[in-house]
Amino acid sequence: MKIKKKQYRILYICPLPYIGSMTFVMESIHLFQTENFKIDLLVSDNCDPPLNIDTKDINIYYYKDKGSMRGAKYFYSLIESICLVRSRTYDLIIGISQIGLIISSLLKMIRRVPIIFFNDEIWFGNERRHYYENIIGYMIKALEVIANQNAILTVTQDCTRGYYLSKVNKINERKIRYLPNSQPGLAKISKSTYLHDLLGIKKNRLVILWMGAVSPGDGALELAQMVSRLPTKFVLVFHFRSENHSAYMKNIIDCADNKSLFVSVKPVPYEMINQIVNSASIGIGVYAKKGINTEYMGYSSGKINTFLKCGIPVIVSRFKGLNWIQKFKAGIQVDGVLEILEAIGIISQQYDYFQANTLSAYKENLRFELYFESLSDEIKQILR
Repeated sequence: MKIKKKQYRILYICPLPYIGSMTFVMESIHLFQTENFKIDLLVSDNCDPPLNIDTKDINIYYYKDKGSMRGAKYFYSLIESICLVRSRTYDLIIGISQIGLIISSLLKMIRRVPIIFFNDEIWFGNERRHYYENIIGYMIKALEVIANQNAILTVTQDCTRGYYLSKVNKINERKIRYLPNSQPGLAKISKSTYLHDLLGIKKNRLVILWMGAVSPGDGALELAQMVSRLPTKFVLVFHFRSENHSAYMKNIIDCADNKSLFVSVKPVPYEMINQIVNSASIGIGVYAKKGINTEYMGYSSGKINTFLKCGIPVIVSRFKGLNWIQKFKAGIQVDGVLEILEAIGIISQQYDYFQANTLSAYKENLRFELYFESLSDEIKQILR
């Protein structure tokens, strides 16, 4: 007679709208489900990009975000999470990002459920524009540090980020585990014409893709304004992950001529991202410099990692945390727009060489399932 294995139930608390672009979170959800865990997700009712999950044993619950006053969404997510833990029994709570961790720690006081912190950014408290906002930021940071002491494990993307997170949050580095912001499996070349079909790009034109967020200081607008300097076989495409367009994004949209520069403004579900990336020949993963989170980016960039997963050579920022891209010859590090243009020429001349290196770089560094397996085994051991 077979002994039925206990089916553990996990509650993910994600009090931010962009869970659908957090690769390591999405992949952990799916892999836990395949290992016979039941998953409840508490997410925004205004997910952007849209969240599209229709899988057995994964239930989605929503807190009020759409139309809420600034900061009210965190209160609503707290109330909804309290309702969830009072109405059912959880074996584990995973808090996503800073506020998710704080809420998880409060829930632990109610139900004595072990919590794990899934970290995406290293916060200091002084990231806001005005000094009075930073006072609130420092208070939230203090709560995060306290809450992190209550987590049985903390998960971040690589050991360098783990080192800095342990210092900032005053936790033991031995309690940190690693999940790169990547997908499971080996990298694979699988060409698509998704963007060509969507935007009316001729099939013989090669796509240079800037995907995801843009912000002042990253060179995106300057590159859009210099698109005429690209070799004629290339087009530049911006694909924005959000329908909420900043003034900076609108300036890029205004540059689109639908000849050499195209903009895709419709977000897609997580499951469709690879179709977009497979349309590209070269990917751009350039960021504005914003302290530790960018300088030591490591394996935390979802778009860079997705480019490599799809066998697309990349042009990335000259940050210490991205030196591994240059080391594996999977792309080129740059400073500024002129170097992006130069890098496009170099990659196009040695394309097969760079593309082959993307596959080996991914295999060596980013196979998500290898990291996840050890984390999952440890969690099962804790929950027994």
